[in-house]
Amino acid sequence: MRAAASAEIEVVRRRSCIGMKLHFPIFVVAAVLLTGCIALPVPHVTKKSPRTLGQVLDAATGAPVGGAVVWLTTMDEENRKPYLGPRTTTSADGSFDLGSSYNFHLGLYANVSWTMHFPAGSYWEGRGLVTCAGYEPLPFYFSERWRTRDRDRDWVHVGDLRVTRAQPTATP
Repeated sequence: MRAAASAEIEVVRRRSCIGMKLHFPIFVVAAVLLTGCIALPVPHVTKKSPRTLGQVLDAATGAPVGGAVVWLTTMDEENRKPYLGPRTTTSADGSFDLGSSYNFHLGLYANVSWTMHFPAGSYWEGRGLVTCAGYEPLPFYFSERWRTRDRDRDWVHVGDLRVTRAQPTATP
């Protein structure tokens, strides 16, 4: 009788261990889902800057300035320092067309109120710089929000950027 009772106790112990082993993973998954947070090792891209169009003109004459370099100044998400990002050179008629640029991310962390990409990347905040030999550098700011859900308007036109001629420096 004692042997039968101890065998029954052993069967109950084994069932409870198996039940405990299955409950723990279910508990972990439920805890993660109930917090509303999710971490995914999913490679993906986000738009760093939109397609940017405009024209560089001489401020005094209104003539187009060919060969000017137009830079988009982007902000680093980690340390919030600006740096020169994508660039293009104006054509003979002073126009420029700078294509979209993208960030590549290895993963995504999200909850109900925000998302975070890893690595963070950098994003254009509407600032730029025009440089050209014989002209003063021209910083510019485009204030219209470019991150729009309207797929037909996935670009910005910064308009006419007017640069002034550099003043010759007198040498003694």
